[in-house]
Amino acid sequence: MAARSDEIKRLQQTDHPFCVTSIEAHIQHLQNQIDQCEQAIEAFLERSERLQAQVKQLSAVKGVGRLSATLLLAACPELGTLSKNEVAALAGLAPVCRDSGKYRGKRIIYGGRLTMRSAIYMAALSASRYNPVLKAFFERLIAGGKPFKVALTAVMRKLLIALNSIAKRIDSPLQTKAQALPCSP
Repeated sequence: MAARSDEIKRLQQTDHPFCVTSIEAHIQHLQNQIDQCEQAIEAFLERSERLQAQVKQLSAVKGVGRLSATLLLAACPELGTLSKNEVAALAGLAPVCRDSGKYRGKRIIYGGRLTMRSAIYMAALSASRYNPVLKAFFERLIAGGKPFKVALTAVMRKLLIALNSIAKRIDSPLQTKAQALPCSP
């Protein structure tokens, strides 16, 4: 998808007929490949009832769409088997100390699985606007003076931990809708 976006930007920067034709053909080729990948993903999901259930439950949380849920499950097949600290560290959302002796540095996040962090970033961005629980959490952090990215990272971590919790409960036969969706109103 990134290559297609790059080609679309290139198309806007030229007006030479040969270049326009070549770039449009490349965009069409990339779009065909994206469509084939999406069809393969859908076919794979159709063959697995467990994955279908996971995608359905995860995408039921406000802010998490079907694409984000699918991408998150693809990037982290361990989702639902990890503790909250393990899943945060796996995504690179666990704060890391930068202390040495008496020096107390800033806590930062880094490492982890980039694909997983990218998927949860977009979901958190949407959830911070439309999910009542996460919106209130985000607004409380902003009101407390946290920078936008720091507050959004906190929402990412909270959302990922909630999604991990939901994925743990999918196999449980005694779950209720209220138990399965801790981030929903």
